[in-house]
Amino acid sequence: MPWIDLAACTQCNVCEKACPVLSPVPRHECLSAYAARNIDEAALMQSTSGGVFPVLAQRTLQNGGVVFGVCMEADGAVKTIGISNSANLPRLQGSKYVQSDVGVTYTQAKEALRMGKSVLFTGTPCQIAGLYGYLGKDDENLLTAELVCHGVPSQELFSTVWQWLETQKRQKLIRWVFRSKKAEGWAQIDELCFTRSVLYRRELLTPYTRAYLQGKLNRESCYRCRFASENRIADITIGDYWGIARVHPEFDARRGASLVLANTPKGLQAVKAVQNDMVIVPSELREMQQFNGNLTRPPYRPSQRDAVYRHLHEKTPHRFMREDLKVPLDMKEQLKQWVPYRTRQRIKSILHSLHIK
Repeated sequence: MPWIDLAACTQCNVCEKACPVLSPVPRHECLSAYAARNIDEAALMQSTSGGVFPVLAQRTLQNGGVVFGVCMEADGAVKTIGISNSANLPRLQGSKYVQSDVGVTYTQAKEALRMGKSVLFTGTPCQIAGLYGYLGKDDENLLTAELVCHGVPSQELFSTVWQWLETQKRQKLIRWVFRSKKAEGWAQIDELCFTRSVLYRRELLTPYTRAYLQGKLNRESCYRCRFASENRIADITIGDYWGIARVHPEFDARRGASLVLANTPKGLQAVKAVQNDMVIVPSELREMQQFNGNLTRPPYRPSQRDAVYRHLHEKTPHRFMREDLKVPLDMKEQLKQWVPYRTRQRIKSILHSLHIK
């Protein structure tokens, strides 16, 4: 929760003027909507969905610009950083189900723009709104891309889970990849890399990720988010294109597919500039909204949210994990976890053919 140090306050009201909630920034109606997938297989596999972000980022970096995105450090700390070298781009790829610390990146972006550099700044819609509020205006060299956000848990909670996993495994956890594609392609599987082992586990069987997907871990403001609406904040909106098999059955989404909304003329120009680096087809915003509710509304607040953060501070980590983030018996997910993917696909194919007959 934002707060003001009254002892240091000079009554200048700059903080209120920069706050995107108290002083709303402009919003935009979607100009064009697309389904997209990166044609670079390596970049696609490192991305959570269709790999649109690295395509936009490479264009900025090739022009001598700076790209701001979210990375996860080796200790699980999630933060927004700026890069100017494509070798660091993989650090910014992939989902992080944690609120990132923007640190001094708004100041860094402002300085890069002052020097005439092109800047791509990515983040949640509220972070993009915060950037515009800080800058006080748009800039012709600034391109913003927001994620379709489902809410963000706190770093404190995630760090508690991180340390608990290390205690349970008696190994250091050095990397947590949400939505890893190594096991089954575009699926919901966590990849947890320890010093001596690697664990692939379906997200609904991972205590933290299951609770996150059920909306139990978000900060309170996420449930009243003013930026989860049809009118968008950033030049471009990107996210998973859920339901694409029904909308575009011809689109090969086995390794991921992104929805892309060009919300401003600048955003539309940027998408068109990189279209040769993607498989991209026009789509419909209404179809996307049907399968991705957070394009139009905040996440639902379950009743369990009342106790989660209180218990985080009242209970030991072990008791908190065993009681508040306990994974119930889920036979469907257990079968998916232990029956090989190809076997499941063969069974599904057989059942489908029998149904047709």
